[in-house]
Amino acid sequence: LELFDELRAADDVEPDVIAYTAALSALAKGGQWEKALELFDELVSNKERIKPDVVAYNAALAALSKGEQWEKALAIFDQLDETGPEPNFFTCTTAIAAAGKSGRWKKALAILDSMAKKRGLTPNLITYGAAMMACSKAGQWEKALELFA
Repeated sequence: LELFDELRAADDVEPDVIAYTAALSALAKGGQWEKALELFDELVSNKERIKPDVVAYNAALAALSKGEQWEKALAIFDQLDETGPEPNFFTCTTAIAAAGKSGRWKKALAILDSMAKKRGLTPNLITYGAAMMACSKAGQWEKALELFA
């Protein structure tokens, strides 16, 4: 992170999306979700110069999930879904888990449904497990069993 800060402070060099993503990943691994969110906000506010990719969004989602900031993670997913690059398997699965942990089981099922219908992604056992957990946590056992079937 010191190297990234030096890069940002340099007059002749500007960090690219890869540098931002590496810094976001380091912050996620270090459990520093607040700093990761600040850095991510900086990245997306510079869309004219640096275009955030899905890997950068995933790094931000990972940091917020590790920090148990479920609503903030869902806000970033919604932002990505509206204006960002196409979400991938990791993005959707992380958002489903965040929705479940924040008690938003309907949101989790909507994301699961959109994976195949809208994005052409095939959910796997981890994805279904996250969706089932979202339903069961909210007392929606019937919905969880429907996913199991």
